[in-house]
Amino acid sequence: MRAQITIYVIIGILILLVGLSFLLRSNELEVPSSSEREALQIRVEDCTLQATIDANVAEGIRQETEQDYLATLCNDIRKCGEQYFSFLETRDLIIRRELPTCERKISDKRVVVDLKYPIQIESKNAKTRFDGFTFTLNREQDSFFTTAIAPDNLFIVQFAENTRVYNISGEDTRKVTLRIADKTEFSNESIEPNLAYGILPLNSFISPPAELSIIFSGDKTDMKIGWWNPDTNSWGFLPTVFEGDTAKANISYTAYYSIVEERSGPEDIPLPEEDTTPPPAYTPPPVAPGPDPITPPPVTPPPTPGTQYSGNYLQIYEQVRQEMNGPYALIVNPRCDSALQPQVYCYVGWFSGCGQLGVVCKGDKLSATSPAELNSLFRHEITHSIQQKNGGCPGDFVKGEWGGDYIGQTSYYSFKANGVVYSAAQLASQMISKGCNVEELRNAAFCVPGAHENLVAKGCTLVPGDVAEGLA
Repeated sequence: MRAQITIYVIIGILILLVGLSFLLRSNELEVPSSSEREALQIRVEDCTLQATIDANVAEGIRQETEQDYLATLCNDIRKCGEQYFSFLETRDLIIRRELPTCERKISDKRVVVDLKYPIQIESKNAKTRFDGFTFTLNREQDSFFTTAIAPDNLFIVQFAENTRVYNISGEDTRKVTLRIADKTEFSNESIEPNLAYGILPLNSFISPPAELSIIFSGDKTDMKIGWWNPDTNSWGFLPTVFEGDTAKANISYTAYYSIVEERSGPEDIPLPEEDTTPPPAYTPPPVAPGPDPITPPPVTPPPTPGTQYSGNYLQIYEQVRQEMNGPYALIVNPRCDSALQPQVYCYVGWFSGCGQLGVVCKGDKLSATSPAELNSLFRHEITHSIQQKNGGCPGDFVKGEWGGDYIGQTSYYSFKANGVVYSAAQLASQMISKGCNVEELRNAAFCVPGAHENLVAKGCTLVPGDVAEGLA
């Protein structure tokens, strides 16, 4: 009997101990709980992310601005945190915190922030502590042609369905990488937000064009989306639309982009008045018509007139190049001038006279040419660069120059067919009247493989071999 009583007593003591243990644990788990600590850490991480993005824009990603950067970063983290602490204090929690301290490490791949921010949250029966953490913002983000977003969410590329990205040799790439760069990587100080964004690999074509968006909250006056051309060491400008704090433009080329002030720099050559415009690069001599002269037909309106860009010749070239997907940079090098014939403005391709590949032009000729003429000249020359990329209508000088004049809407050459002298536009009108359409003519002008054969097969050329000679 005593043994049974003893057992009951022992069991009772055990039950009491378990009950006390449960009560103690319950008191320990009163707010702030582990979930409260997780919420605190998430909040501080969010504050640090936004503060890092803002500091990158305000101060750049470079050692020279380290002191100002860290001051801006820590102050923004503190202000963001205080908003959350004010909310917690409404729940009868005691918040003890010290001022945050920040350190930063920069590499080509990432920005690392080491945050020390002692915070203690106390309730009546419990407390939790947060000391800090290490935060990493990657500077690169891969994308497979959908919606590409830079790691800081300020640079967005919207690719169309079935987008193709390829280099000058026609080789496709399976992905692009968005990279955040500091403005000091470019020898030009007109970048407003301290950052530029690269779409890698560089110097590739995007087809169809993609829509680029850059978040920019500063003054929009004279600001445009610009793209960096390392060959000319300058920014080209794109037609830009601002929707609130979002700048938008269509792009067809991989490069570094940023928000850039459209202004004349010290390297710019001032443009003359319109009346100082010299004649075009090639002036066709008068050609007497053959027997039974025929009046050339009226000219069909040009296929796609294209935007008339303004600025100095470097800026105009880059904008036309973007519009047309031109593969070559503009090269203006005085040591190349002597290798060009006196009447020639530009040469397209590999130019052994100065050992460079591109559209090689004489700077003095370009600086004395009006913006309207530069738009036409550059469309003519960029057409030749696209012809070369497409195989170049090899060995056929006439087809090449007809294409340049047709797309550029220039009259640098005359063409004789059946004894009649035509401009490129007049020949195009004849071919359209015989059943070819503008798209087919554009393909032929760019020397797309099989395009000229298609014109012959449709019977819309004048006669076999009708474009007999180009007269310059």
